[in-house]
Amino acid sequence: MKKNAIKYGLATVLTLGVIGSATAYANADSETKKSPSLEHKHGEQGDATKFISEKAEELGIKTDGKNAKEIFEEVQKAMTLKHAKELGIETEGKEIKALQKEIWNVKLQREATELGIDATGKDEETLAKEIRETQIMKEAKELGISTNGKDFKALAKEVGEAKVLQKAKELGIETDGKDKHALMEEVRDKEVFNAAEKLGINTANKSARELMDEIRTNYADKAEELDLFHSRGKKDFFFDRPRDGKGKHFEGGHEHGKGEREGK
Repeated sequence: MKKNAIKYGLATVLTLGVIGSATAYANADSETKKSPSLEHKHGEQGDATKFISEKAEELGIKTDGKNAKEIFEEVQKAMTLKHAKELGIETEGKEIKALQKEIWNVKLQREATELGIDATGKDEETLAKEIRETQIMKEAKELGISTNGKDFKALAKEVGEAKVLQKAKELGIETDGKDKHALMEEVRDKEVFNAAEKLGINTANKSARELMDEIRTNYADKAEELDLFHSRGKKDFFFDRPRDGKGKHFEGGHEHGKGEREGK
């Protein structure tokens, strides 16, 4: 069961945007009537689809005859109850949305404590925003990025791009003349190939996606043990975030919906 629990967590961490895609998929695919059709999606949405399907299997949730939205909601409910139990939160008589909010609040409080933020008297939205800004400021300082006169959105973007450049240099990837999206994909693919080699997988004539499938299918336990994708503590994260019922989650003081994730 552990293997099933973690193998798509690896894809979640590696495939940028998969968390958002999972939420979007659950809503946009509500007309899908049978679960087998979930296997025919491609790209990031396909990874998200597989992630949800794997979670359902892991949790013993039957998918036959259920549409995508129904499967997602059942998985979300099961994961919410699981996480509440892990955090010592009483679940009896509480609705799932209320539990998600309580779980989110506990995690925010813990994160605030770790960052030295005083959470007294702050609502969740305000605290989440302050946590996110503190994290970005901390990363900017570590990367040597000046924060003077920059708004948060611009700074966050600069930090994200700097982290990709930093990782590219660590991996020996040439960065000159490459746009950020192409470089991000190259970094991701390089990490997959490196992980495969560490696991003793033959990489000849295989794409990064094929190798990722092989890793999460046959080597998930070992990859987790070695933390090859820095995935510890990040799996199942999107199940904990409160949503407004329209596929949007709340983080950093504002809503994130499909349009924003896609850069629209």
